[in-house]
Amino acid sequence: ALYSCWIGSDFYNEGKIAVNWLDDQLALQKRTDEDINILHIQGTDGATAQLMRTKALEDAVAEREHWNIVAQLKGEYTEAKTYELVSEYLKTGESFDVIYSENDNMTFGALRALNEAGITHGRYGEVTVITFDAVREALQYCLNGKIDLCVECNPLHGPRVADIIRRLERGDSLSKKNYMEEISFSFSSLTPEIINAREY
Repeated sequence: ALYSCWIGSDFYNEGKIAVNWLDDQLALQKRTDEDINILHIQGTDGATAQLMRTKALEDAVAEREHWNIVAQLKGEYTEAKTYELVSEYLKTGESFDVIYSENDNMTFGALRALNEAGITHGRYGEVTVITFDAVREALQYCLNGKIDLCVECNPLHGPRVADIIRRLERGDSLSKKNYMEEISFSFSSLTPEIINAREY
């Protein structure tokens, strides 16, 4: 391959972080034998983040007898489009336990639709909400108990790229693929100080 190192996010691993967290929560709530209906809000078709976050969820559902994807809505990474789609979906009366939303902007649109329909969400709500990117606004929702899990997609590639370039110039041997370190946040792991320190 005509490159020395690839640097970026492991979108499939982000999805794995999310589904493993959901697994753990359902076990804590003693709901492992209960049907879990998931409303899946997808990003733009064909984007790497969409493909890999979708694959992680679909793989998890295939491996778990009681998990079901009730619908896959094409939110295209926008708040307005997702608000419209979720508002329309709620009119069908189909129930769901979890929203797995592949981007914070889409999550904000989904939450607006839930609020207007009088459906509670988050820590003490009817619907568990999982979102990706973990921008400051989403983390504030999480700290306020309105989102359950924010999975980070770290955009701060510059320092990592600069460090790898320096190491390559020194002749260090490096892996072809270099993924950004990414974590997740829930109510129990968040503080106002963490949110205020975020650069995005």
